[in-house]
Order: sequence, then structure tokens, then C-alpha cells
Amino acid sequence: MKLRGGGRVILSGQSHWPRAIVPAKNSGLPWRRRMKIEIAIDGPWEAVAALHRKLAYGSERLAQGVGDDPKRARLLLVEEEDRVNQILIRISHVAERELRIADELEFRVRNLAYSEPSSWCESLREPFQPVSSLTILPWHPTVSRPSDRHTIVLDSNLAFGTGRHPTTELCLKAIHDLSSGPRGLSGKSVLDFGCGTALLAIAAVKLGAGRGQGVEIDPEAAATAKRNVVLNGLSDRIVISHGSWEAVEGKADLILANLVPSVLLRTGCEVPAHLSEQGRAVVSGFGRNQSQEMEDFFARLGLRITGRLEREGWSALVMERGEGPIATAASPTSGIRTDQCHPGGQDNDRS
Repeated sequence: MKLRGGGRVILSGQSHWPRAIVPAKNSGLPWRRRMKIEIAIDGPWEAVAALHRKLAYGSERLAQGVGDDPKRARLLLVEEEDRVNQILIRISHVAERELRIADELEFRVRNLAYSEPSSWCESLREPFQPVSSLTILPWHPTVSRPSDRHTIVLDSNLAFGTGRHPTTELCLKAIHDLSSGPRGLSGKSVLDFGCGTALLAIAAVKLGAGRGQGVEIDPEAAATAKRNVVLNGLSDRIVISHGSWEAVEGKADLILANLVPSVLLRTGCEVPAHLSEQGRAVVSGFGRNQSQEMEDFFARLGLRITGRLEREGWSALVMERGEGPIATAASPTSGIRTDQCHPGGQDNDRS
């Protein structure tokens, strides 16, 4: 079992969940109420049932039969965001050390506050501009490859990432600003971690980056990302990899990570190790009320905040390497407990 980390969060294995959720009123405004996080664990009935008996929180739900397989089961927990890390650590300990069944489980987390309109909604098939420099054209069979380099054809049917969630818009705004800034993106390499539809990687390359890599733990989402790369004629410039940090190739000049807070705090310690010497990073997926915690976390890793963006109560940070040494999860100078950082994981819920 590997903890992975963007709106939807996946830790390993196949996903049979619907791509979008219908939000409760005001659920897109994270400062108004505490976020609910859903933890889902799939696996053989015997393994999942044993884990259920060991955990016994009282709020979890156990269901037999996943997809078309009656021999598999799913355990569901819905918790407040401030308890998620503690519960994930407990689950990992029980599965790995007490029951020794971690390799049999498929584990995923998603933020129930993350929501997008469903891509099949008629009114959402029209082109739209999340930022002035980019137009997103939702894919349907009559759409052809765009000749305009500022237009992105996007199929989001099996992956989170239509471009309409505020955190995605913040990331796109940051990419736009960086591309038009004094350093630009020309010739730069980009890593879209937890890429979902690969929208951010495609946007960065469309706005000047030389090459990109998208990494996604959900195999269906990774397949959708590859399709979007092809739809936009960028197969020679963007590579999509199924996995987490272990699938990342080399260092990037720009890292993009639109992930839920628990994922950023558990896997963000790997960002500095995959960032080039003059590299920059954009992170989002958290509310305004969590922005300071994120700033403090990445500052302890040696990253300096160079920009802050907000939209509808959501936040994003733009960062670069600071003057001092870069800390890692294993470094005693990082100020981060190593049991809270899981670089192999990608609780991935991309907005």
C-alpha cells in the first residue's frame, strides 16, 4: 500500500469511483466549514474485513463486492481534515506491521469539498477561458486538433480536471504569470505531479515550456492524460507516467502540484529533490485558512514563497529555492517528522 497525493486522492490501484461529486451548498468555499475527507480501501474480502475489525472507529462502512468481483470489499471512512493524517498513519501501521496485508490493498483518499460540474453536462461543452492566454475546448467526437497554440482540447471523462475548479484556475493563472514574467517558461521542463487530465502540463507546454511529464497514480486518469496529450498533438513533448515520485524522470524547472492538504503535507517533502537549481514550484488544493500551514511546511524544506494567489476561498503558492540548504524528509534540519512524509505516496485529488 502506497500513499499517493489533488480534489481526488489515490494511493494505489484501480479506481471505480465516479469522476465528480455533487457538492453541498457552499462546499466550494473552504473557509466556511471544515473539509470532509473520504478514505476508501479496496482489497480481498478477508484482508479488508480484518482491517475493519482492527480499526473499529465506529464510523466506517464495510461493503462486500467491488465492481463485478464479489470476493473483494471496500472500507469507507469519512473524517474531518484535521484527523486525516493521524488516521492514515494508524491504517498504514495496522496494514503493514500488524496484519501484513498492505500489498493486497488499494487505498485512496479524496477531498469531498473538491467538485467539478460533470463533463457530460450540455452547458459545459462550450469553450471557456480560465485565463486570458488559454482557451479550453471540451472534447467531443466532432472536435478536431486545435491549430491555435493557445487552445487546449480536453477530455475529462475519466479524470478529475476540467479546468473549472478554483484551484485549477489558480494553477493556470500562476502558469500564465510565470510564462509572461521576465524568466518565462521557454525551454523549461515541467512536472505535473498528480496530473489528472494533464491539463496543467499541457497548459505549461502551450505557454512555452519545452517538455513536460505528468505523473498519475490512477490508471484510468493516466490513460485519459495520455489521450489529452495526443488530442493536443504534444506526444513528442509530454510524457505521462503511471505512478508517484518513483516514476519522475530527473529534475524539473517547474513543478505543479494541485493536491489535497493531507497529500501535500505527506508527500511534498519530495518537491525539493525533484526541483532544478533555479526551479520554481506551484502548489494548490488548500483553502485560505490552510495557506500559512503550507507556507511554513515548504519554508522548512528550504523553499521561498514568491507569490500567493486566492480565488473563492482557495489558495495557491508560487515558490523557488531559498538561500539556505534544501532539507528533505530524512534531514534532521527539515523540522518535519519523517513518519508524516511518505514520498512514495500521492493521495491524489486533482482539481
